[in-house]
Amino acid sequence: MAAAGAALHLGLLWLPLVVAGRHLAASRDGPTLVFACLSASFVALEIFSQVPANDPVVLCSDAYRRDRLLALVTGVALYVLFASAVVERALVAPPVPFVDCLLPLAAFGAVSLTLGALLRCAAIRRLGRFFVAEARVVPRQPLVVHGVYRLLRHPSETGLLAASFGAVALLRSAVGLAVWVLVLLPVSVARVRREDAVLGRAFPEAYPRYAARVGALLPRLEYGPPTSP
Repeated sequence: MAAAGAALHLGLLWLPLVVAGRHLAASRDGPTLVFACLSASFVALEIFSQVPANDPVVLCSDAYRRDRLLALVTGVALYVLFASAVVERALVAPPVPFVDCLLPLAAFGAVSLTLGALLRCAAIRRLGRFFVAEARVVPRQPLVVHGVYRLLRHPSETGLLAASFGAVALLRSAVGLAVWVLVLLPVSVARVRREDAVLGRAFPEAYPRYAARVGALLPRLEYGPPTSP
C-alpha cells in the first residue's frame, strides 16, 4: 500500500508539470527531482507507519464532521502547496544542476522536508492504533508522553508543517508559501486547539501538567522527566 500511495502521489504531482508544458525541462531540474523523491518517500512512510484503529466512531456527530473537514482541508492544502510549487518552478525557474541542491536555501528545504517527514512518522508510530484523524480519545488510550511526545505535544502537526515548509524552500515557491501561511498553518493551529481541548477533558489531571511543561508545536528549552498519565 505504501508503494501504491507513493506512486499515486508522484503521478498527481507530475501531472501539473505536463499541463504546464515544462515536463522535460523540469525533469532535469535538481530541486524538482529531490522534491519528487522526498515527497514520495514522505507519503510512503506515513502510509506504512499508520495502524488502523478498531474502535467504533459516531459518524453522524458534529464533532466528527468538523474534524474530518479539518483533515480534508489539510490534505487538500498540502497537495495544492506541493502541486503549485512544482508548477511555479516549472514555469518560472530555469532548470539547475543537481549540485545546486547544496546551496543554502535548497539544502535547508531538503533537510526540513526530510526531518519533518521523519518526525511525523515517528509520532504516528509512537501512537500506533491510537493515531486517528479526528480529535478524539480511543477507548483504553493512555496519555502518551514518551518518545517524540516528550518534546512536543503535537509532533505530527509540527512534522507536517516542517515538511511542507521545506518543500516551499526547496522549490522557492511564493505561491506555496502563501498556501502554507494562509491555509496550512491556521488549520494546523485549529487542529491543535481541538486536540488540546479533547485531551484536557479525557485526562483532566495529567494533561494540564503535561501541557504546562511541553510545547504544542515547538519544543521548550526546559523540560523535565515525562509525566505519568
